[in-house]
Amino acid sequence: MNTTQPTSPGHTTKLVAAMGDLGPTDARTLSEAAGVPYSTTVKRLRDWTATGQITKIERGKEAAHFALLDGTAPEVAPSMTGAGIPAEGNATQSPDPAGVEPAPGTDQAGRRKRGVLRDAVLQVLRDNPSQDFKVIEVCRVLERNLLATGHGTRKVSSGAVANALATFVVSGDVVRTVERPATYRAA
Repeated sequence: MNTTQPTSPGHTTKLVAAMGDLGPTDARTLSEAAGVPYSTTVKRLRDWTATGQITKIERGKEAAHFALLDGTAPEVAPSMTGAGIPAEGNATQSPDPAGVEPAPGTDQAGRRKRGVLRDAVLQVLRDNPSQDFKVIEVCRVLERNLLATGHGTRKVSSGAVANALATFVVSGDVVRTVERPATYRAA
């Protein structure tokens, strides 16, 4: 069952206005300034970032900031007025994804397809056969590589990477060189 909670079409307008007033800011501050629920704010920011309508500014350990591109506002179209809510605001199904091309290696919802992360983990180790990698180091390399190749913009889960590495140890593709902290090398 694919339903969404009705949201006010005015949320988009409020978020765009607040972004114009505040300049680059984090999702929490934007949500509070616009008077829009945080979860709705985050969804809109992800959608707009994925479609290239706004810029996401990574700030290391601090919350990322989001900014309008060259002072222009994201397109306020029916597909942007709510999570699948047309301008009337009374629909219950997600928008038709036809015409929206997902990033390579991702599904329509922006999630990585099965096996993309696992294959990428093994490739990192095979590209550097004499180097030992801790799980977090593999994650960092993967995030750079996946962004560069267009296979998603989401953070790489260290747990998923650790699971993939453990699977490769069992299959013999990877060797665990140090027990703690877990360190791996291509076999």
